[in-house]
Amino acid sequence: MPISQKDKDFMKHVTEYYRSTKSEQDPNGSIRDTAIKFDINRNKVRKILITMGELESPITEQALSMRQQGMSIKEIARDLGVSVATVSTALPYKDKVDNSLDPTQHASDVRQYRAYEREQLKRQAGRSSKKQAVSVARTGDNMSDNTVSVKEWQKDIRMSYTEAYHRPHRSTWKDIDEMRKALATELSEDVPDELRELVAYLNSMKERKISDKKGQFPGALNDRDMDALEKIAGDRLPPDPVRVIRLHLELYDEYADGKLDDEDVQVLKKYGKLEHGDTISRDVIVPDDMPLYALHYVIQRAFGWQNSHLRNFELPDDRFQAMTGGNVAMWSRMVGVLFKSPLMDEEDEFWADDYNGGSFKNWLRKKYTGPYLSQCHGEGIISCLEDIKELDMDAEYYVMYSTAYNPETQKYDGEEYVSEVTPVYDYGGKKRPEPRPWHNKDEVPYRVEVVNFGQVPSEGMKFVFERNPMALLERLPVGAVLAAGRFHLPDDCPEDERSYVDEQIIGSGDELYLLLEKKIKHIKDMDIDSPYMQVLPMPVTDALLYNYDFGDDWKIRITASENCTDLVESGRITQAELDRAHVKCREVYRPVLIARDGEMLVDDVGGIHGFTEFLKTINPELKGMEPEEKEEAKREKKESLEWARYLGWRNNKGSGTINYL
Repeated sequence: MPISQKDKDFMKHVTEYYRSTKSEQDPNGSIRDTAIKFDINRNKVRKILITMGELESPITEQALSMRQQGMSIKEIARDLGVSVATVSTALPYKDKVDNSLDPTQHASDVRQYRAYEREQLKRQAGRSSKKQAVSVARTGDNMSDNTVSVKEWQKDIRMSYTEAYHRPHRSTWKDIDEMRKALATELSEDVPDELRELVAYLNSMKERKISDKKGQFPGALNDRDMDALEKIAGDRLPPDPVRVIRLHLELYDEYADGKLDDEDVQVLKKYGKLEHGDTISRDVIVPDDMPLYALHYVIQRAFGWQNSHLRNFELPDDRFQAMTGGNVAMWSRMVGVLFKSPLMDEEDEFWADDYNGGSFKNWLRKKYTGPYLSQCHGEGIISCLEDIKELDMDAEYYVMYSTAYNPETQKYDGEEYVSEVTPVYDYGGKKRPEPRPWHNKDEVPYRVEVVNFGQVPSEGMKFVFERNPMALLERLPVGAVLAAGRFHLPDDCPEDERSYVDEQIIGSGDELYLLLEKKIKHIKDMDIDSPYMQVLPMPVTDALLYNYDFGDDWKIRITASENCTDLVESGRITQAELDRAHVKCREVYRPVLIARDGEMLVDDVGGIHGFTEFLKTINPELKGMEPEEKEEAKREKKESLEWARYLGWRNNKGSGTINYL
């Protein structure tokens, strides 16, 4: 995906301002002043200036050449004897920036409100306010310990629920009983099977319990016996959400074998409150019907970002290939079922981003509190099918395959990959010349095929569309996409309580389409694209990938589990705390953060490598420095903290803290 025109304009403004900072006294210009002017990190300014040819880095040319040879950033850093962060900063922007460098209107609104908040805090200085908190005792007991009175607990529950205009009515047990009775009286021999299934489901909810033999192991979550949970709540738990799951969210770096670079890990452990692993992570209990658009806001809150840039959810490459059959034709059948239309109107895509002032946390809370209903018209199955009709599947395209550089043999004898996809004919009907490799043209082995658009490899679609064709529909509930396995069951857990993710995952796009074909046809025949009418898939993956800010390129890997045995057995949370979090999630229809590891993150810092540089800047090693160096380090620390707090950054309270979000 090429750099958008909006990004090019923004980078031009940054470059022009940087030039204006040059003088006889400072012929090199001021990166610091430029960063302050545009509210971005210095590493990002440096990267923009390198992209625009305004700055030169001694390793840029070498790194570019090695990158074009197929080497990863980690391999380049190793061969050049520098850090991954240094290589990342020295490489110019090339693709996947897409409107991310210029702060969005939302980001501007948030920052203006931050300034207003600071003024209000100054006015209120000296005033004292008392906050009443409910104390939850940490115990070593594996099962529930109802140390909070039912009255206090229910008051806390009532205060936690946040109304929002776009949420549908939440069903009560009275509603369920009335619906069950009404449907039962209307049943006859000729009623659809779907109606009979609904009545059976409602009847099962009437006496929804789990046997006493289940849910008694440490870390039990979705298998937990309802009697134990309702004892804490002091009342019967609501019928919805029916199921909750635990999501494990962890930061990763695709350029370092999916892990964080060793140098970054050491910095995070030293300055970033990383205690339990080798990456920043969060564990959250969520309703399994939470749509991906709401999960996005959960991630923003849990990691400390301010919803200031674009994002998307994707499948891991192997699952994407399985769902698309490796070509555009199968992918097109999955648009509206799994994938967004890359032709969707932008206003539809960001229907929920309506922040216009006030508390940012309260605004986020309304976005991820259920019940949920997506109002994104562009993600409706009929709307997506209309977009697909605009694509000419018979149009001819050049597909160029290049051979990757192999660092071990130092030759171009690696794997073959799609390096370019272009239409054979331009808009005027004139035939274009065949594409060729743009670097080392005489050395890189390549071949070109001419195929119909429907047969273009799915990995080459990124060259065809301006927007990401791999992005998942955000109306989809997380439980309809992501399979939840019981990954951490204790060894003595009964066999009938075990399940395996592989048994829950749909194998291919063909298999999924066959399951949904009848429902898709029904919606098309009725010609009603209502949010209540959309098709829902079965789980298709055991991991989801979340990408935020395509310039800084933050990546989160998401996995799901039906229990929290590892957290309980390691002492990071007790069963009593887990049970209360479970009840809270069901009662207020809102996610609960049950474990965290590592600092809160900050926008516009330059990704994970820029963030670790930021941590080193605000924790300078002053010992051994000259007096002038100490003063400079202190000044940089002060400026960096002011900049980060202006963007909403707040220091993490530490790992293991439960937060009801």
